[in-house]
Amino acid sequence: MQTRRHRLPSSAAIVAVLGWGIWHLSSSAIAWSWAGRRSSGSSSSTTSSSNAFSGSLDPSVLDNVTYQDGFGAAHVTAWRSGRFDVKLHGWGTGPTTEGCLEHVAGILAEIPSKDVFVYLDMRSGIGSSPRAVRAAFRFLGRHGHQLKRVVVIGPRPIIAFMRMVATVAHQDGVEFFNDPHKAEVWLSQEIARHSRAV
Repeated sequence: MQTRRHRLPSSAAIVAVLGWGIWHLSSSAIAWSWAGRRSSGSSSSTTSSSNAFSGSLDPSVLDNVTYQDGFGAAHVTAWRSGRFDVKLHGWGTGPTTEGCLEHVAGILAEIPSKDVFVYLDMRSGIGSSPRAVRAAFRFLGRHGHQLKRVVVIGPRPIIAFMRMVATVAHQDGVEFFNDPHKAEVWLSQEIARHSRAV
């Protein structure tokens, strides 16, 4: 008697793999979160040196903030020109990601007519919780229209995941690099091209 093998459609296979990946990330995040609470007893913290309030040293900087907890950090520098430099480290937890994105949404509200260009450096990132991913999708749904160009730099697994996020969120104008110099050149050219067109 022969057994017949049935192949799953590719979309079902992708959903199964993503479902397993999210479950795995979620269980890891729960374990890490529990371990972090036991060891430190502290939650996420924010360090900010907002130029709007401090009469800062560099008048071209609109805001400079870091959100961090025991697992990772997000550092954002917002320039008055509309450029945002974002650097991620470690594991992205839900509360830290949500706090950072809410802060960025507040900055975007201050410059509603500016076109925004983002340099997202994920080279030191190792992943994020499902809650952090949901926060990113919500942010893109509400504010993605302001992001004219986004350059993402990181290792291949993170780039592959971010490609999927950009596709699912229907976010146009995103390019991916593993070389920071090429990423900077591309973004600078896009900013110059856009400023000439305006």
